[in-house]
Amino acid sequence: MKLKLLSAAICGIFSAVICVSYLFAGAEFEYLGSVSRPEDIGVRKSIFKRSEEVLFGKTEKEEKIVSPYGVVSDGKGKLYVADNGQGLVHLFDSKKKKYEQIYKLPKGRLISPVACALDFRGNLYVSDNRWRKIFVFNKKGKFVQEISNPEIVNPTGIAVGNNFFLYVVDTNGHKVWVYNLARPHLKRDWVFSFGKRGDSDGEFNFPTNIFVSQKGLVYVTDTMNFRVQVFDENGKFVRKFGEIGDIPGCLSRPKGIAVDSQGNIFVVDALKETVEAYNAKYQYVGFLGGKGRNPGQFSLPSGISIDIEDKIYIADSYNSRVQIFLFHP
Repeated sequence: MKLKLLSAAICGIFSAVICVSYLFAGAEFEYLGSVSRPEDIGVRKSIFKRSEEVLFGKTEKEEKIVSPYGVVSDGKGKLYVADNGQGLVHLFDSKKKKYEQIYKLPKGRLISPVACALDFRGNLYVSDNRWRKIFVFNKKGKFVQEISNPEIVNPTGIAVGNNFFLYVVDTNGHKVWVYNLARPHLKRDWVFSFGKRGDSDGEFNFPTNIFVSQKGLVYVTDTMNFRVQVFDENGKFVRKFGEIGDIPGCLSRPKGIAVDSQGNIFVVDALKETVEAYNAKYQYVGFLGGKGRNPGQFSLPSGISIDIEDKIYIADSYNSRVQIFLFHP
């Protein structure tokens, strides 16, 4: 592990942070910093805002991350964090030094946001398992539409593919539903689903998270089967990897999953409190983490996102923050 101070800005967010490298099996994770509140990206409260808090106390929803699960970055300075504890999505805009909270609906508000995803237009998709719906917001954080299906039991992980399909993991339904974003006006906008409960290829046991690669491969964390399954964009089984265990390379409670531009696969293991790394050939190469509050340590990590510069964002749920890394194979 190497430690050094950086004086230049990193990720467009930090002016001076500690850089930590973690070496395992030849792989290196470089710590870039963390985000938990607006001040972390250089947002300063206005005199009016500070006076309001002094006179009337804290706002209804505090401007800090409480219990993050889903996370996604647009690679242009915007970081969205689905905060199940606050019932909202935090928007940290490090480029414009702005912070917003997204939660307003035409009739009510977000209750239990789980995961979030972006499409090519910059629209934000948020799964809410209390509403049992997917809510869509535009770039300005304004509500656009809701996507629902009475057959979905518990929508959790979501991802948008290059084929204009929205993939929705139904954890308690043990399947993945696919919605056609290109033809939402048609009656059959839910084009198909795949999976059922079981432990055979293509079957699930409480799946949670999902990722769609640039090549159209769909990665699903099959949580209680302690593995990851890979499908083509039409839901055809391709392969699986991972097995139960509490040692490096094994999975005990896989949650978030993401793939970088080089094909490296990162699986968040909430129970081991690590991020397990595999190369493009599905070979295990190392891990990051362990329980704790220091940089590179986690407490019930969950969601993960990788931006166009291969920066890795990990929702560190019980530490109430998002940690940011670079991976060096």
